[in-house]
Amino acid sequence: LVDIAIAAGGGSDCVTSSAWLTHVGAPAGSFVFQPGRAQTQKLSVSIDDVKEELSEPKQFFMGTDLVGRTQYIARQQLALGLRYRYLAQDKNVLATGATEEVIEHMNALCDAITETLAANNASCRQLHIIDAGGDVLQTIYETTVGGEAGAGTHARKERDSWSLVLGLCLQRRLHCQCQLAVVSPGVDGQSVWLGDVGMFETGFTCRGQDSPLKSLRMPWNKL
Repeated sequence: LVDIAIAAGGGSDCVTSSAWLTHVGAPAGSFVFQPGRAQTQKLSVSIDDVKEELSEPKQFFMGTDLVGRTQYIARQQLALGLRYRYLAQDKNVLATGATEEVIEHMNALCDAITETLAANNASCRQLHIIDAGGDVLQTIYETTVGGEAGAGTHARKERDSWSLVLGLCLQRRLHCQCQLAVVSPGVDGQSVWLGDVGMFETGFTCRGQDSPLKSLRMPWNKL
């Protein structure tokens, strides 16, 4: 049995996913899937380690360098026992495609993840959708709790919201538990103001100052 973390928005969510799986005591061999825009031969692919520190801003949100660098630190410096895969999520199809195209692509992403599990003789204990910064809650708020149309994000253009849908689809297919973990602020300093905190109290747990998260030392400044 392994856990699966889907880095909801790509980018720094990959780093946060590594910290989260370690924090919750995920079994050795658990997977971090990093959705992104890079074109790859398959929808789910393994990535080579990036041993050099990242030096260009675009490396943090384009291509596969960030997941490769995170993988290198997690394996070689911290021995976290996690496995990393890049997930080629076509945001153009999801944002503008016809319903049939969206369903086909989402099913293909689900297939890619389940095939990765099967190839490694693994089954999923729990799914974690990791959102650093809170974008997914902002999107949900604007589209379901009375936000003005067009005032903020466009739900179909947000990678975070599609990753949440992907996780819910996988939960049904894999017959496992699924949770959304919102970490704010994100490791990149990004944070979303959510308004009245009271509306989010149900179903969310706030951790005190003695949280074990504070004892987790990770050299992400060396990315």
